[in-house]
Amino acid sequence: MKFDDVYIVDSDLSETEFIRRTYINLARNSYDPSILEGSFSAVQNSVMQVAGCQAHVDTKYKYDRIIMVTGTIMDTVQERYGRSWREKQVPREAQIPQHIPETGETSGDVEGCVLNMKSFAQVDNPASYLFYMNYNIPPMDARTKRLADKEFPHLNLTEEAYLRSAKTACDIVNSMATLPDEYDNISFTPTYYVRRVNCYMVPYYTATYTYDSKAYTAKGFACGEAKVWNTCPPGISTETLDKRAEKKTGVNEVKYLFPLITWAMYVIALVLSIVKGVSLSWTFLLSFALYLIGLIAYNAASSRCNKFASNLQAQWSGTMTDALNKLFAKLNMRPLTADEAQEFSAIDFTAISSGKKHSYSDISIYSIFTLVVHIITLIVVLICVAVAFG
Repeated sequence: MKFDDVYIVDSDLSETEFIRRTYINLARNSYDPSILEGSFSAVQNSVMQVAGCQAHVDTKYKYDRIIMVTGTIMDTVQERYGRSWREKQVPREAQIPQHIPETGETSGDVEGCVLNMKSFAQVDNPASYLFYMNYNIPPMDARTKRLADKEFPHLNLTEEAYLRSAKTACDIVNSMATLPDEYDNISFTPTYYVRRVNCYMVPYYTATYTYDSKAYTAKGFACGEAKVWNTCPPGISTETLDKRAEKKTGVNEVKYLFPLITWAMYVIALVLSIVKGVSLSWTFLLSFALYLIGLIAYNAASSRCNKFASNLQAQWSGTMTDALNKLFAKLNMRPLTADEAQEFSAIDFTAISSGKKHSYSDISIYSIFTLVVHIITLIVVLICVAVAFG
């Protein structure tokens, strides 16, 4: 299959801006600013073939509009029946969703763009950095027309790219459908007429970023908006941020160190009372005092750790943006814009900050067991005192 026209898209994005955007992506994906300490290889220039299908699309669609109506539903309740219980259905007034079938039509002259590839198997992999959907293709405003049969005699349009570019054009028109706020069961039936299929020779950048002896690939168009897709080290996760909060507050050190000291002092005091004749009261007083100190210290460290975790988003955002601006100043790059800084503030930490919290339950078994031992020790001490003064 041949293209109708071929266009050369001019490069208007510098290599410096490409590297800068890659640094931002790396920072957004990491919890530690040390990620910015890696090194870049030389930026390689290449060309990406993009197939643009110019088509007229007419779409008919149908859906169910959802409205809420007041109705009656039956609730199951337990009712006493003699000495047992049985289930009973009782009516209750409630708002019930009602589906009303609706239809509509929309049309448009659009251009759907995808990469001109024989197979999209790699692109369809969610982990791939190659994006073929229309909104990832840069605008083709800056271009120079060339004749395909003279300048590019061996350039061919793949069947896969043709079908996907036509489907993308249909998807664009489908997205123009007028829909209510609440709807369900939507389906589209598009018909299209392809007017032309153009090829855009889009400039492309690639580079390798090495960090901690591992290499990561960065790719992006050298025109339009600065969009870069790159593989990154393992990203922000609950586990990595929990470990950071624990390290910052020392909650685990308190958790394991104080029980060790408590029981060590208990054994030492017990041995001294037997071997050296030290009063058994010291066994109770020393070990129980350390137990209370450990319990208070752990609860304080847990509170600090939980507070630290709840403020992770703001702390992380400030740390990473500061680190980026310092790096950009060193590399003579422009600082983060307000929109770029907003990217860090917009990342949702809700799932992370609302994860498992440190609490008394983490040491409850140890604490209860220790308390029981101390109570027994106290009883022994009281018995010994009663015998001594009896």
